[in-house]
Amino acid sequence: MADLNRDACEDIAVLLGESATHHGVDVANESSVESMVDEVINHHQVIDVLVNCAGILDETPFLDMSAETFDRMISINLRGAFLVGRYVAAEMAKQKSGRIINISSQLALKGGVAYPTTAQRRLDYWGLLNRWRES
Repeated sequence: MADLNRDACEDIAVLLGESATHHGVDVANESSVESMVDEVINHHQVIDVLVNCAGILDETPFLDMSAETFDRMISINLRGAFLVGRYVAAEMAKQKSGRIINISSQLALKGGVAYPTTAQRRLDYWGLLNRWRES
């Protein structure tokens, strides 16, 4: 289990039992993702399943949203999925096994006035997933 909030992960890992480990990671930061994957491999030797579900939502209206806020959402929701998926998929390819489960928001299909940027970045996410399938 991995999250930016390592302490929350630790609490959940304790509930899951001895074999569960917890890792701090900033999914938008490539070196953080690489370190997290290395830690998991060093401890468990393999990664059988990735549940890729990091994401944030900012409900700032489109005309009021800063470029900084938009970039932060793209970094976590799209770049983060790409980085974690790429590093974990590389390990799974070496193992010749593994499953990746990507979780996205239904707002990609629906969007709306309250979530103008969510639809675009989630559609980009779906496009990314289709490229993975082709690989």
